[in-house]
Amino acid sequence: MKRLVSIFAGLAMMVSVAVPQAFALTPNASASSTSVLVGETITLSVSATDLAAETDEASAMIYWGDSTTTSILKSECSVDTSTASASCVSASHSYASADTYTVTIYVYEYDADLGSSPTGYETTTVAVTVTEPLPDLVMQTVTYDPSYRDVTYTVANKGSANIDSSTAGLNQLSVVYTDGTTESQTHNWTVLSSSLTAFLTVGNSSDIHYYLSDSGKIIDSITVCADSINVMTGSEAVIESDETNNCSTLEFSYPDLLPTAITVDEYGSLSYTIENQGDENIATGSVIEATIDITPPSSASYTLTDVPTTSSDLAFAGQGGSSTIATATLASYGIYTVEVCVDSTDQAAESNEDNNCITALVNYADPAVYYYDLGVDNLTYNYVFGDDYYYIGYTVSNLGTLDIDTSVYDGANICTINYLDGSSRSVSYSWQYSSLTEFLTAGGVSSDFSFSLSGEDVSTIDSVTICADGSYILAESDEDNNCNNIQIASDEEETPQSTFTVEAGSDQSVTLGTIVTVSALATNLDASATGITANINWNDGTLTHVIGSFDDASGVYLIDNHEYTAAGTYTVTVEATQYNNDSVEISTVSDSLTITVTETASSGGGSSGSSSTPTYGGGAGSSSSTSSSSSTTYGGGDQTETVEDEQDVIVTEDNTTTDVCAELPFTDVSPEASYYDAIYQAWCDGIVHGRTETLFAPEDAILRGEVAKVVVGVFGYSINSELTETSYSDLDASEPLAPYIQSLTDEGILQGYESDGTFKLDQAITVSEVDSILSRLGVTDSITEYSAGGYVTRGKFMEFILQYLY
Repeated sequence: MKRLVSIFAGLAMMVSVAVPQAFALTPNASASSTSVLVGETITLSVSATDLAAETDEASAMIYWGDSTTTSILKSECSVDTSTASASCVSASHSYASADTYTVTIYVYEYDADLGSSPTGYETTTVAVTVTEPLPDLVMQTVTYDPSYRDVTYTVANKGSANIDSSTAGLNQLSVVYTDGTTESQTHNWTVLSSSLTAFLTVGNSSDIHYYLSDSGKIIDSITVCADSINVMTGSEAVIESDETNNCSTLEFSYPDLLPTAITVDEYGSLSYTIENQGDENIATGSVIEATIDITPPSSASYTLTDVPTTSSDLAFAGQGGSSTIATATLASYGIYTVEVCVDSTDQAAESNEDNNCITALVNYADPAVYYYDLGVDNLTYNYVFGDDYYYIGYTVSNLGTLDIDTSVYDGANICTINYLDGSSRSVSYSWQYSSLTEFLTAGGVSSDFSFSLSGEDVSTIDSVTICADGSYILAESDEDNNCNNIQIASDEEETPQSTFTVEAGSDQSVTLGTIVTVSALATNLDASATGITANINWNDGTLTHVIGSFDDASGVYLIDNHEYTAAGTYTVTVEATQYNNDSVEISTVSDSLTITVTETASSGGGSSGSSSTPTYGGGAGSSSSTSSSSSTTYGGGDQTETVEDEQDVIVTEDNTTTDVCAELPFTDVSPEASYYDAIYQAWCDGIVHGRTETLFAPEDAILRGEVAKVVVGVFGYSINSELTETSYSDLDASEPLAPYIQSLTDEGILQGYESDGTFKLDQAITVSEVDSILSRLGVTDSITEYSAGGYVTRGKFMEFILQYLY
């Protein structure tokens, strides 16, 4: 009996010291939200299933991931033995700082017959993201009341934090008129009345009015942005949870009526054609008058009373419509000057009010008489942006019934500049050497010419006179219509309309972790522009500000880098603004590109580059080729580069083998492009690689560091693979391009910037810098004809430089 007692006591002792084991129970945890703000409460519900058959009690322990724990006692959990499950009371917690936390939940089960120690446990986790509360200003609506020229915009704070009322933020309203002029207004938050700043508080909105000042202009678009970028600081006033919904644009569409042709038939019946080249129909009930002035005097009018209509005469009322309308009948043979003006009383608001009239010389010819008759009309005064010069456009028409034979009549068009001081200068253009000869054909056929005023100070010009057959070689039926005059001098010089544009660059496809480079090119800057900036919206909540290198007004590159943290397709917007010498905004334009980011592909070994700026390989040093993705390996000691572009091994008839490059992998390099062969050869030789495995980016500006790598490969310079220091303050010896840059620096081929001792390897190289390098290489040719806007693209640089491959 004692022995039995001893055995039972031993068993009891074993039970009392039993260690809980991880059994097959399944813990469950459900959070009220896995994304909360700092200070916001998260509630966690805990339960378990698949309990052991003997389990009749349960408890839980929650580790919140911030050194805080919560115990859920056995008394706070109930066990249902019939379903082998347990449910516990909920636990709540709030976090004091922003971060991503892993919440770990332990669920324990007990058998009350075996004591107070758990007989088993299991864990589960919940990931919780905690962020700082941020405001989110949303431009909800923009409306316009033409009766009062009142723009009303509604801005609301849809975020999770208020904005301090002392914040000096800006709402920017920009109006673009159809004539190219603009109007803008800035609303400073600190100046607005308290009733108009309700939008600074979460959940509130404000309706703000602005009355346009110019009542005589037609609006093309109205854009309003909350928390606009301050030109002086180059940044917004508030960091928001979403920076992509601050702006809203209200676009307007209008009809555009213009007469396009005036004709006369053999019976003297005069007709004209009206087209609606706008984006909108003419409103029903509009009264549209067309006036016709004829010399000798005659007149006709046409009234549009209702649209739409089935009448062919009213077809022009619809968008894209056209009508040919018969009007007066000319009384006798002769040359008539006819002017047709559509909507002469300006009843319809149009996108272009300057093209409503057309003037033409009409020849109602006697079929029994044959003659020559040249006329000049349609004189225009035009400005060429970028090249910064003016020219005169004019049309020469043969209104006669005979063709002009230049082998018999070597006539000329004479253009005369009449200066304000009374002097003049004439330029003669021979018909025999003109590429425009349509006007030599009888029957009203015409040619459009231009006369350049490049090099002229237009402020000294009074007028320009254009004469067809200025030497009067032909005997014409009407010698009075050979010349026409356009007035240049005026009390108020018209401001040319800007053609400022920006091109964001080619679409890109990269892997996650890649550094993406956007090289936007701004062109056609105004003559008064002295500076340019760009805001790049990467569409992942990141907005960066770039200042362009302004050394050539015909083109400025705006370059910036970015790394995405999540896979996806991103529409990146580049918004470029040009400024004058007083830092006053001239105009803003935008363009976009698509960047596709995919998960990093797995590989069998090694590593690949993680930058969409060029992956450098090949060139000087030894290279071997394998079949893999494009990357470059830099080893210690002697420079060894593994150029991993795909190649084919071809067996010849004598059973020898030769390495032949495979198909070029870059989808953005067309076989029809002039630079295709050069890129293919350089890629095949390992001199150059793409920005990604499948994109070469031939239209992007080539960078200074890229040029160094290519020059070493093309001209056969050696590099120091054990480089420990460089000549430049911004170039670390560990940078893969450093050996190439330093090699050419030591050879006197490359130079940095003396002002700050930098090299700037990621900066676009200018034409003048390339020409300096070529000169030091002994190359006398200039790369200018391969350039655009003062820079050289990657494709064009390869096309030029590969002709010197050693």
